[in-house]
Amino acid sequence: SCEERAAHFSSHNFSWGQIEHQMRESDFCPQHADYGVMLREPFALMHSVRQIYCPGARYSAWKYLAELRQQMRSNKPVNQNINPPKWKFFDNFQIRTLAPAMDVRAGRINSSHVAAVRKRLAEFKVVGILDSLPSTAASIFASLGWDPRLAGRIKKVGNRQNFCKEFFTHDEVTMLQELNQHDIALY
Repeated sequence: SCEERAAHFSSHNFSWGQIEHQMRESDFCPQHADYGVMLREPFALMHSVRQIYCPGARYSAWKYLAELRQQMRSNKPVNQNINPPKWKFFDNFQIRTLAPAMDVRAGRINSSHVAAVRKRLAEFKVVGILDSLPSTAASIFASLGWDPRLAGRIKKVGNRQNFCKEFFTHDEVTMLQELNQHDIALY
């Protein structure tokens, strides 16, 4: 419960925690903690995931895009494991994570999920945009009570290296733009 989590943080003098899975209702305790999130441009996020799973890797991204297309044609229930299937990284992942909506079938994220996320983010202390971090870090740090001078250490955003020379094809970009319209709208 929120009270138990707050007591645990207090008894151990914790001042930081993070949620690395979809944000369930039981994870949200605004009366006990401040919340913040860093949103990322959806194609930058998908490209980053693709870099991790590029061809030659044990599981390459093309496999996950094929799995996504298969899931979009399927009527089977969605796997609700704590570790989401990799295809979900290519289907409105930020909406899925924040709504929470990991149980929504492929291609079924809609405007009601965006509305739920916007309502939740209105209660967050900080909503940042990763791509803008070098210019917004000082104000974000200040709102969190951190020394804004530390923001001077942030010079660039992300890893711009291309470990994988493969990019999304024109058809993949078209499909992903349409499919991820809700993550794009949130961003």
